[in-house]
Amino acid sequence: MEHTIITFLKTQPVLNLFIILGLGVLVGKIKIGGTLMGSVAGVLFIGLIAGHLGLPVPKAALSMGFILFIYCVGVQAGPRFWGAFKQDGGRYLILVFVTAGSAFILVLALSRVFEFSQGFAPGLLAGALTSTPTLVAAQDALTQGVTISEGLTQQDVSANLSAAYAITYVFGMAGLILFISFMPKIFRIWYRFRPLDWYSRFYPWRH
Repeated sequence: MEHTIITFLKTQPVLNLFIILGLGVLVGKIKIGGTLMGSVAGVLFIGLIAGHLGLPVPKAALSMGFILFIYCVGVQAGPRFWGAFKQDGGRYLILVFVTAGSAFILVLALSRVFEFSQGFAPGLLAGALTSTPTLVAAQDALTQGVTISEGLTQQDVSANLSAAYAITYVFGMAGLILFISFMPKIFRIWYRFRPLDWYSRFYPWRH
C-alpha cells in the first residue's frame, strides 16, 4: 500500500507541492521551548522527507516561491524600513558586515579543513545564516557556467548545495529558537516590548 502511494505521488508534482506546503504549515505550529517552529522550517522539514522519497515538484515552483518570499518580506518591512534605518541604520550595517563576514570566513576555513566537495560551502553558508537569497545566488552561479570540479557534474554540485542548505537551515533555525528562548533566562536579560511605543516611534503623527 505504501509503495503504491509513493509510486502514485512520483507522477503528481503539483499534488506533491500542495501536500508539502500543507503538512509544512501544520509542522510549523509545533512549539520548541515555548516558541513556534514556524512555517518556513516546517515546510523545509517536510521537503527533506519528500526529497528523500524522490517526490518531484514543479520546477517553476522553486523560482516562484523565492519571488513571493522576497515580495512578502518587502511588503512587510517597507512601512518601517526608512524609520528604522534612519534611527539605527549605522548599527545595522555594522552588524550585517560583522555577521556575514565572520560567517563567510568561518565557512571558507571549515571547507578547506574538512575538504568539502564542491557545493557544500555555499549551502553551508546559506543554511547556517538561514539566508535563502544566498542559496538562490549560488544556484544562479551554478546554472550560469561556474567551473565544475573534475569528477563532478552540475547535478552533483546542485545536490550538495541543496543538502548542505537544508541540513544547516534546520539546525540554524532550531539554534536560534533555543537561543531566544533560554539565553535571556540564563543571563537574566529580559526584553520588554511595548507595541504602542514602538508604533509611535515610526508614526508619531498618529498619536
